[in-house]
Amino acid sequence: MRVADDDSERIKIIIRGVNDFVSDYEYGKIMVAVELPTGGAQGARPNRTMGLITGAIVTYVEMKGWPTEYVTPTDVKIAVTGNKTASKNEIMERIRNKLKRHSDKLPKTKDKFEHIADSVGIALFIKRNSEMFKVFSK
Repeated sequence: MRVADDDSERIKIIIRGVNDFVSDYEYGKIMVAVELPTGGAQGARPNRTMGLITGAIVTYVEMKGWPTEYVTPTDVKIAVTGNKTASKNEIMERIRNKLKRHSDKLPKTKDKFEHIADSVGIALFIKRNSEMFKVFSK
């Protein structure tokens, strides 16, 4: 299988999954937050793949006409820790502390908790900084 074919198949699977997930919410109020990759991956293939899937997600959201806020990893770091150079571990530690009362329900492993921490960090940034959110949530 060629790399381009593999990437195309992955994008189809991801977009179908997103579509299935949001279909229950499509008739309510939807605002989307997209974390933009900064190219932190070490190799050309991961960077290319992140660019492809980001483009696919942005296109999907735009076609749906949903209001969208774009967030960078630095935005998340500042929202969670107040420090733009915070490490992923610092972010996860802060989020785990904020969610302490739910600690029995949180994944114990770093790789599973990392996505939850990113999502909570994005939500914190949007809630504190997004003018669109302030208007949208009224």
